[in-house]
Amino acid sequence: MKKIVIASLLSSGMLFGSLSDSEILEIFEGSSATIKYSIESRNNLPNTNYEEIKIKMSDGKNSAYTVLYSDGNYIFPDIIDVKNKISYLANFENEQAKIALENAAKSLGKLIKTMPKNSIISIGNDKNKETKYLFTDPDCPYCRQDLELIENKLKNSNLKIILSPVSSHGIAAIKKSIAILNETKNLNDDTSKIKILRSYFSSDAKIPQNISDKKVDEYKAQVDKIFDTGAVRGVPAIFNAKDLGL
Repeated sequence: MKKIVIASLLSSGMLFGSLSDSEILEIFEGSSATIKYSIESRNNLPNTNYEEIKIKMSDGKNSAYTVLYSDGNYIFPDIIDVKNKISYLANFENEQAKIALENAAKSLGKLIKTMPKNSIISIGNDKNKETKYLFTDPDCPYCRQDLELIENKLKNSNLKIILSPVSSHGIAAIKKSIAILNETKNLNDDTSKIKILRSYFSSDAKIPQNISDKKVDEYKAQVDKIFDTGAVRGVPAIFNAKDLGL
């Protein structure tokens, strides 16, 4: 859902008298033909005379939340505590962003559970170490730099590597990813797996030619689903397995 801006709907304050839910929702009337608004919650802000009014916005498929503040007579888009340097709107938005990331991570974890096991490269198998999921791209210069540190990462963590080329790197990166998976799937030792990764992550690595368009399309569809969760917004990206529910 596109972000809905409500600041333009409000002046610095609007007189409502004793505010009811319906009076608050009148602010949004006519602002969108497809978005429905409802009051999610109303809670007093601690040690103030204001309440925080959480507004749910929904298009029937997706939902998002915004917030308003009221002293019972006026309604405001934000309350700023100058003395304590607190913006209640900023606090609310930060909390919503945190919730969104947590939900995205859960969605990513659910997706990983459906992925074929041979599409994930496992390196490290120490039960005393935590497991992390690394999303990386053979044609990403930052991922190449990150790969150089893989031995250091393995000192403290087991790694599950999921090759996730960004769309701008096109078919070449997808083909390299497929080739890496093909060449590592029957290997048991980590050193050999890392060697193959580095060979295809090299800036002068050649594009494999023996990979069908069907395989490319299938792998691209899987990568698209990864980015669609919203958890992976760029590469390299690393997550603790427990944060993904894995």
